[in-house]
Amino acid sequence: SISAVREVIERLDKKIQDSGAKADAGRGAAWGGVPSLGDAGVSHSEIDAILRQIGESHGIKLGDLVQPMRLCVTGRMVSASLFEVLELLPWDVCSERLKKVATL
Repeated sequence: SISAVREVIERLDKKIQDSGAKADAGRGAAWGGVPSLGDAGVSHSEIDAILRQIGESHGIKLGDLVQPMRLCVTGRMVSASLFEVLELLPWDVCSERLKKVATL
């Protein structure tokens, strides 16, 4: 559901904002201008819990929420765990990719 993806973006954006984590000055613009969720202190298990909670509140099975998000973020149907990918990649890269789906 598009509204579930929008809620994921909003909740994880807030995690970045609340953390006060700073971008790595050596990081190039192509790799993102803000820290990753991991840099902001958000673990893959916390991301898992957030996505499960959002899925439940929207009546969506976790797999039905995660699989389209994985495709959007990684460009592949099979990849490392989405929770770990979201933890490691710069959040602005992930959020921009997810926003493309959320505007459909």
